[in-house]
Amino acid sequence: MACCGSGLWRPAVAWARQTGGPAWRIAGTALAAPRGVNPLRAFARAVFDSAHVLRSRHKTARKARILLAYWRLTFKLVTVAPLLRLRRERVLGFRLESFDYETLHFLFREIFVRSEYWFDASSDQPLIFDCGANIGMATLFFKWLYPRSVIHCFEPDRPTFEMLRRNVQANQLTDVHPHNVALSDAVGAVEFFVSASREGSLLMSLDPQRSTEADYKSTIVDGTKLSAFVNGTPVDLVKLDIEGAEGLVIRDLVESGVIRKIKQFVVEYHHHVDHGKASLGDFLCLLQEAGFDYQIGSVWASPQGRNEYQDIMVQAFRSDFLAARSTVY
Repeated sequence: MACCGSGLWRPAVAWARQTGGPAWRIAGTALAAPRGVNPLRAFARAVFDSAHVLRSRHKTARKARILLAYWRLTFKLVTVAPLLRLRRERVLGFRLESFDYETLHFLFREIFVRSEYWFDASSDQPLIFDCGANIGMATLFFKWLYPRSVIHCFEPDRPTFEMLRRNVQANQLTDVHPHNVALSDAVGAVEFFVSASREGSLLMSLDPQRSTEADYKSTIVDGTKLSAFVNGTPVDLVKLDIEGAEGLVIRDLVESGVIRKIKQFVVEYHHHVDHGKASLGDFLCLLQEAGFDYQIGSVWASPQGRNEYQDIMVQAFRSDFLAARSTVY
């Protein structure tokens, strides 16, 4: 966090990797030092993001609520957050605690505004696995879409997991089951890499190369297989954002045979996370051979780049699965 002296830097790195832009373009100190945000860029980005909301499949009333909440959060981000250490917010009827306001704003933008995890369910009580739950923003989004949904959320980092659990309890969410484990292809203690100076970093991973931090540290957490949580009940959605371990989890689901119980995936695939041999093709082949079709999306930072890291969104769905379109209120 030394660079720019702003709490925005690390989520800015994640945003830049997602959108293909350099992080320094969105990290600034225009209003106050050391914590500040470039207001012109923040509001320009909010204008651009508003178009995503208007094009989304939410009903008109919900679009209006998302836009109102997003602009309020953005205004607070550039006016109040640089002066005060805001860590709590009330948004769309939810009470939310976070490690810092910049990360809260980033997660709301990615999940509610960009609607990256929006999906159609065949019933109003879908079973959802939120893998890489962090503080629970996606869990709140799923509950906002489907209030009767049953959600299992997985978060390995202990401080982040405790905040996730507090957010679930503060909103009195029913049928939400938090699990303090790392998902992998093995059961037992695993090495997990976190930031030494910033709790709740969005770059925590089983892979030390995922972090851009010079001050990351190693911890030991409980590891388990996602296949152990898949029983006879079909899983409507698996949201997978586990910072480089997604290939291990998908392979375990395939080898155990339980992948046939899963209807849809939304995966944030971390391409060239180790700057080594590309394995995206192998990953997509696993899904395709298991009966899934897919759509992918990404922004390439540089046409001349080689072995550059990319966040790639993969929406995978069974070719033979025709979901009955449910109405999202």
